[in-house]
Amino acid sequence: MSLLYTASLVYSRDIPLAGVLAMQNFGAPTRLCSCPIAPGQSLCDNTKNTHASLETKATFTMSIITPRPDTARADTGAVPSTVGRTLQGWFLILMVFVAGACSLAVELTASRLLAPYFGTSLFVWANLIGLILLYLTIGYYVGGRIADRYPRPAVLYLLTTIAALLIACIPVISGAILTWALTVFSSLSLGVFYGSLIAVILLLALPMILLGCVSPYAIRLRIEQTGKAGRTAGQLYAISTTGSIVGTFLPVLVLMPDIGTRLTFFVFAIALLIMSLIGLLTSRTGSTRPSKKGVLS
Repeated sequence: MSLLYTASLVYSRDIPLAGVLAMQNFGAPTRLCSCPIAPGQSLCDNTKNTHASLETKATFTMSIITPRPDTARADTGAVPSTVGRTLQGWFLILMVFVAGACSLAVELTASRLLAPYFGTSLFVWANLIGLILLYLTIGYYVGGRIADRYPRPAVLYLLTTIAALLIACIPVISGAILTWALTVFSSLSLGVFYGSLIAVILLLALPMILLGCVSPYAIRLRIEQTGKAGRTAGQLYAISTTGSIVGTFLPVLVLMPDIGTRLTFFVFAIALLIMSLIGLLTSRTGSTRPSKKGVLS
């Protein structure tokens, strides 16, 4: 019997040390008692039973040994390190803030686009607010699913890049879409309702859904431990809501009175686009460097 086998017996803590020491002769088993031995036998029955029990326990012990945590295989869903006080972690927080600001800024600025065609009645505001909430709801769900499947910052920044480009397209294509919607539904008694409904769907659906993906995606990337998931989610939603507050007052009090409705869209689209491109650059740069910690603990 080898030393490694003996050490595994001691490590299991299930076998008496005296019995283990008795088996260290690297040859025939050792007598463990002073029982009378029948003629022609080298060991009594008690000693044989003891050695059989020791070997059974040793086999069981070696079968349940598990690998150490530091040699365990990395999870297939491992994500790049975006937690802690790293540049990528702070940049992700800033992206959540900007995305929250863009969502409310687009909503309020879109109301000024609709006003010359459909007015500012309750029908228009109901369509605008209700549909944007629907788009954000879809974005939360879709963003969570995508984040679980592709938990990488580069994918998030790709989504926000597309959202920024779509926001920049809103003032460009809005004239044709609003004119068409007004013409088609002008003969109906509720033409204002249906016209503004179709216009909001065509203009805002895709960019708002993509903006809704940001918060759940950021939560997936920021969570370090399951026990801190609630605090992480609360912090990120607070940051997103703070950005929404800024996106509510900044276009109404500063941007639209000074530069107009169309340029306000471009300002927020450019801000989101710059953030997204920087995020793509930093995430690709970070992924090429060797990481000391492959998975989140």
